[in-house]
Amino acid sequence: MFTFNFRLKELELIQLGSELERELQDVPSNVRWRALSRSFGFSSLAALKTRLSFEPIVQPVDIKTFRDTIESDGYSAHSLGLFRAVSRLTLRHVVNDNPLLNYEGWGPGSRRKSASGEYESLKQIKSRVERSRKDLVEEHVEEFILGYNLVSMIDKRAKSNPNSSSYHLKHLAEQIPVVFADGHTYGPSYVSNGSLIAAAIAAGFNCRSSRVSELESYPNVTFNMSMPSLRRCEDFVRAR
Repeated sequence: MFTFNFRLKELELIQLGSELERELQDVPSNVRWRALSRSFGFSSLAALKTRLSFEPIVQPVDIKTFRDTIESDGYSAHSLGLFRAVSRLTLRHVVNDNPLLNYEGWGPGSRRKSASGEYESLKQIKSRVERSRKDLVEEHVEEFILGYNLVSMIDKRAKSNPNSSSYHLKHLAEQIPVVFADGHTYGPSYVSNGSLIAAAIAAGFNCRSSRVSELESYPNVTFNMSMPSLRRCEDFVRAR
């Protein structure tokens, strides 16, 4: 069952409210805020704000409470809407904190040629990577959720594991549907290399890259992931 440990700071509350409005436009603002507050274990928005004024909260989002609160007021909301909102906010932070991360992976990848056979310039590479970074946040949050669904099943270890390639992991993530606590599901579906890397970083893993420059890079990375738990995930996928 999918759980997402979300970290919320006081200054991010308005941003989260905007993301929820984007996802649940038919639900009145006061209902969205009440449902959000209760999904974090607070009776009201005022109580949530008071807690955040002292310290951030880090805890799973209670999707059942969120949906029950909205439905008690006569509205409806799919589980994916709430998780898209909290995931997009998390994903934006991860991308901002990791300037090499983009939709295709880590760094610019292979240097590309134009139709005339000329290699792209450094300026063109930077522009391409920046577009890819924006796309990762704005267009592919569902892939991040599928990636997080996988990496949340994997234990950490002290050192990077050479067998934990992000490219291999993203193929595993594509084959495991997300099962939300209220019974809704999402997937299986495509997951990009960059979406998987972002999910692993959000889950607290360290990533290691073998080759990066301004002009080209090896886009796959490895993580400090436990081999036994990786094998369990691989066995789970093979058994499906």
